[in-house]
Amino acid sequence: MDAADPTLMFTPSRGATIPPVSQIAVMRVAVVEGEPAAAEAMARVLGESGLEVHTAGDSERGMSLAMAPEIDLVVLDLMVADRAGMRMLRELANRRPGLPVIVLSGHDSLTDRLEALRAGAVDHLAKPFALAEQIEERRVGKECRSRWS
Repeated sequence: MDAADPTLMFTPSRGATIPPVSQIAVMRVAVVEGEPAAAEAMARVLGESGLEVHTAGDSERGMSLAMAPEIDLVVLDLMVADRAGMRMLRELANRRPGLPVIVLSGHDSLTDRLEALRAGAVDHLAKPFALAEQIEERRVGKECRSRWS
């Protein structure tokens, strides 16, 4: 094998085999956002980052989407069209523990952030936000965890 071959496998000292980047599965993100223009903008930015993005405009459709086992991350606006974002966050924490949920909110009080984190969010972003950077951090963390499991 040629050392310059990008498809070579790397075996870390702990014995886990890390597949080549070309074989790492695409991260699938569910965006639950009640404002169509905001949902479209997030989907475009995240899609350009190489993520597979699915959108829902209300908590009922969002919950259905987030429950799909192939979804790796949820981006949830707490003020989705039916104003049920916090309820959805709590239900996701109960029904899919371990599924990371990044909460978006127009409110950035300490009380709001703590409530979302206690309800199961991994992060709370106040609008406007730098979502692409947050998603990339989650993707790198997921890749690192999967390498060692």
